[in-house]
Amino acid sequence: MTDSLTTLVAPQRTAEIHRHPHRAKSQLRGWDAADEYVLEHVAELDLGPDSRIAIVNDAFGALGVVLADHQPVDVSDSENARIGRSANLERNGLTGRASRSSFDELDGEIDLLILKIPKSLGQLEDQLRRLRPFLTENTVVLGAGMTKAIHSSTLELFESLVGPTSTSLARKKARLIHATVDPSSDIGRNPWPRAWRYAGLDVASHGGVFSAEKIDGGTQMLLQSMGAVDWPTRIVDLGCGNGIIGLTLAKQIPDAELVFADESHRALRSAEESWAANYPDRTAEFLAIDRLVNAVDRDSVDLIVTNPPFHSDRSMGDAVAWDMFVDAYATLQVDGELWVVGNRHLGYHAKVKKIFGNGEVVASNTTYVVLQARRT
Repeated sequence: MTDSLTTLVAPQRTAEIHRHPHRAKSQLRGWDAADEYVLEHVAELDLGPDSRIAIVNDAFGALGVVLADHQPVDVSDSENARIGRSANLERNGLTGRASRSSFDELDGEIDLLILKIPKSLGQLEDQLRRLRPFLTENTVVLGAGMTKAIHSSTLELFESLVGPTSTSLARKKARLIHATVDPSSDIGRNPWPRAWRYAGLDVASHGGVFSAEKIDGGTQMLLQSMGAVDWPTRIVDLGCGNGIIGLTLAKQIPDAELVFADESHRALRSAEESWAANYPDRTAEFLAIDRLVNAVDRDSVDLIVTNPPFHSDRSMGDAVAWDMFVDAYATLQVDGELWVVGNRHLGYHAKVKKIFGNGEVVASNTTYVVLQARRT
């Protein structure tokens, strides 16, 4: 008997696929109908054993596992996706190439590109622009996503950056995008990363990174609520995004050790570039993490500041924030502080107080709440 939540049946092989991180009560699968749709289509293609395949945004490695016989290149900007893919390959007794980010060049031209459509149009644009030099007029280009993720703007990007584009009929609320490479098209300059300034700081944000063109209201409220900070020696900007929180604190405390941690390699690239632009003579640590406690020693941090995401790709919930708060408690020293901002409706105060045994509302308005807790 197979488990419908973990058994993916595809024309190429049946595979056991799990999400990462594992959530005991989750009813979400590690793949979607768009993965099934594109695998069925790929099975009809005339792929040889040496066909060069690139798979982009493979959530937990489902596509890479099923197509492992071709040893596809995995392009992923998600640390969770990379860990999930590696675990799923091992779970199925398979091996694969090491994952690479969108910022790493491919080894050469590819025969088949499978691109799962990301939530962010900016991320899609940046990825297509970076992949374009490795596409030829013979490359089969397939986009795959749920119908709610594919808009006219999505198709326009494929049309302008790849070539003539069409879509398939919908199946199980999923759709495929077919693009024919036009080698003569001029795609112009990549507009990513975006550059903006806040409080005298230069900020770089790559496509798909939260608040790509200006500081968001919650983060600004958090920084204003903290006021002048001068005591911490080791600070973690957790879920750092483009790094604006850590950049601001580094300006206030020139001798502080800054750690920028995020699940997104696109976020970390943004934070690294932002740091280099503002503090070329200072060093900082940049960590691609699934959990902070897996990368930072326990009882080693003075201050953790975060504006947690309340969604992971298209999955909504507070599980990510809960993990962040638990890990913050574990990695803070005694008397170390956690500062959090979140939307009022998320109820972070109760969660923080349950973990820390204390928690103070420092500031609030109709949209956001800023909390401060101390490890005792």
